[in-house]
Amino acid sequence: VFVMPCATAHMLLNLQYLDLSDNLLTDLTLTETLCNGDGTLKDLRVLNVSGNALKSLSTVSRLVTNLSKLTHLDVSRNGFISMPGGCSWPSTLRYLNISWAKLTTISPCLPETLEVLDLSNNDLKAFILILPALRELHLSGNKILSLPPGWMFPNLQTLTIQVRTNLNISY
Repeated sequence: VFVMPCATAHMLLNLQYLDLSDNLLTDLTLTETLCNGDGTLKDLRVLNVSGNALKSLSTVSRLVTNLSKLTHLDVSRNGFISMPGGCSWPSTLRYLNISWAKLTTISPCLPETLEVLDLSNNDLKAFILILPALRELHLSGNKILSLPPGWMFPNLQTLTIQVRTNLNISY
């Protein structure tokens, strides 16, 4: 699938879960699918657009900001590379997965409402951002040089920060 027409989205009045993962969506076709961010899918709680050809995190945030019931967003395995300085998100967003997205830095674009954030398998060297509601932070597979200061996450319960390497050791 490379697009779901906006007219189709208007007919999905009670849709709560939309999984468009591993398709051919681009920023332009996602804009059509989400009706240019007008909040058409008003009951949507979970959106998975992982494994597509999305490039702009600011476009994604703009398109979902009016989805007033959205709690889970998976945009993993896309090619974002960079994160804008600021974004707007629905105040209900609690879970965000941006793993395997080629990010090199993070910014205050991430919403403070997050309880679970997965940034694993990017190219991050640091993670310095205050997220007071965060309970789970996944940073495995990055190039983190030092642990983030604990005071930035007063509610953190789970931190994963493994570096997975394939070592072939022979004697």
